[in-house]
Parts: sequence; C-alpha cells; structure tokens
Amino acid sequence: MHARPGRLLILVCICLGMYSCSRNESTPPVAQHPPAAEVVKPEPDFTIWYPYTDGLALAAEYDRPVVINFYNAWNPWCKVMATGVFAADSVRARLDERFVRIQVDVESGAQQGQAVDAPSGRDLADTYAVTECPHVWFLNAAGRRITHLVGQVEPQLFGEALDYISTGGYHEQPFKAYSDSLRALRI
Repeated sequence: MHARPGRLLILVCICLGMYSCSRNESTPPVAQHPPAAEVVKPEPDFTIWYPYTDGLALAAEYDRPVVINFYNAWNPWCKVMATGVFAADSVRARLDERFVRIQVDVESGAQQGQAVDAPSGRDLADTYAVTECPHVWFLNAAGRRITHLVGQVEPQLFGEALDYISTGGYHEQPFKAYSDSLRALRI
C-alpha cells in the first residue's frame, strides 16, 4: 500500500505539532546581549599647556596649529608673557578655540609626564634654535614650522600673530606685511 502525498503531508504536520507542544516551554529564550556601548573619547582640554610630544599628537589628531612657548622660570619677561599676554582675554580666547599649546622649559632635562625617550627642554631649545627667552614658535598641525616671535610682545601683536597662523595668512604674505595691513585698516 502506498501512502498518498496528501496523507504524508498531514502526518508530517501532526508530528511537528506534537514535537513543538512537547518542548519544555519553561526554557528561557536565548539571551540577547545589548549592543556594546561605544567608547566615547573625551574631548581634550585645549585651555591648558601640554608637554611637547603630547601637544604635537593632539595637533595632528585635531588638525590644530601649535603655539610652543619656550621659557625659563627665572626670566621676568617670561613671567610677563605668562601673566600679561597669554592670560589676556583676547589671546586666551584665540588659543582656546584654535590652537594646541605646548610649553617648554629650556633649562629642563626630561619633561614632566613624558616618556623616557622624549626630548628634554634643552634638546628642544637646540632643535628650534632658541637662544633667548621668551621665544614662541608657531607650527602647523603637521608640526612644520611657520614663524616665531622672540622676546616679550604686547597682547595685540600676539593676537595678530594667532590670527595670521589660524587663518592661513602665512600662505599669502610674510607676517610683517600682514600686521602692517591690519594697522592700515585701523587708521
């Protein structure tokens, strides 16, 4: 006797139904793991001065130009730059919004908090040909030197230098011409 195809289909459906009813319904479903939380890297604090290697890495990562302040602790003009120029509201706002700050004590050995093989302040002063302080170098985000200022400068002039660097004015003209053009506009 041959089973008809319709009866075979009915038999298979009955068997499947009995199997599903006989399963232990108290078995918990497979746990669904929630998606892993994304690790959010905190935004760096651009209001502080960084050691050299950390600052260069931040500049490259966040595509910001760099201000390197070469100083020594005993120099009164370095203190004027710290308290009178870098602390001026107009200068501080530009630095916070557009730059990575690096500070280098030219008389120091290894920099605080830096890797053992990080350059010392003395080494960096030699690299950047710093012979007197205060001395400020401006670099692009890739770490290439743009220009520098030697000695204590007024906040207005320093602000102009920051604008010159952050707007890319250095691609078009020397800083003196840029600064002179600003003065001509004020007259």
